Amino acid sequence: MKLLLEHLHITGHTPRPARRRAQFKGEVLPETLVDACPRVRVADLPPGFLKKKWFEHLEQNQQIASCCRHPENHFIEAKRSHPEEPAPDIYQFFCDRCNKKHTFVCMGLEDTLPIWKVAA
Repeated sequence: MKLLLEHLHITGHTPRPARRRAQFKGEVLPETLVDACPRVRVADLPPGFLKKKWFEHLEQNQQIASCCRHPENHFIEAKRSHPEEPAPDIYQFFCDRCNKKHTFVCMGLEDTLPIWKVAA
């Protein structure tokens, strides 16, 4: 499987989409998640492509199962929280041993985010 890799730099000047807020307590807003990058094995991505802090959080978190503390045992996929987002801001790791999901949400006005595509 061949992957096309790149880093997208988001600056504070990127216009953010207008979000609809709940008008009353308990109102359910429509789901706006959009798939941005397909699910791939973390081991298939080159070293240093994903953020180092994500691996540190998985490896050092004593509250998760021991199989989940090994990033090489995971698949990863990226989502955008809104269709108009310029880059994916939700990264989900899936343990291939116990099928648990670990989610990292990127917030802030300035960041460099990894994106990938599967080449045809």
